[in-house]
Amino acid sequence: MIEEIILIARVLWGIWFFRNKKVWENKTVNDMVAMEWSAKYFADWRMAKESRIASSSSRRPNILADVCIWKAPAVGHLKLNTDAAIKLGESTFTVGLILRDHIGDFVGGKVRSLPMVSSVFEAEITAIKEGLQWLSTLPYQHVTIEYRV
Repeated sequence: MIEEIILIARVLWGIWFFRNKKVWENKTVNDMVAMEWSAKYFADWRMAKESRIASSSSRRPNILADVCIWKAPAVGHLKLNTDAAIKLGESTFTVGLILRDHIGDFVGGKVRSLPMVSSVFEAEITAIKEGLQWLSTLPYQHVTIEYRV
């Protein structure tokens, strides 16, 4: 019974989301892409929910939390973190850049929307390239680049 309710919610949410894309952004995707995207979104939601339940009921440390901890650069150095975000069915993807000092204080940041690429790997590499181009316009030396693939 709960699976049927989740399926109905997933379908309705996908219809609502892509209807808003059409109304507000004039973007249209075919029904197969919309349902695949909706299924992936709900699978990610379910996995995150199960992971949160498992980590709260377990005494073991959360392995994902250890992976996602930001590590500071050396004193006097900066760290640039890059990331790319892709949404299925979109014609663009987003690159995010954040520059922080050794304490973790924000030094600068940039977000840019670019034409869609063929893979997540290409998007992440493009984010690094964008970061390098941005850094070349700044007066800083001793910058470490960190990315997630």
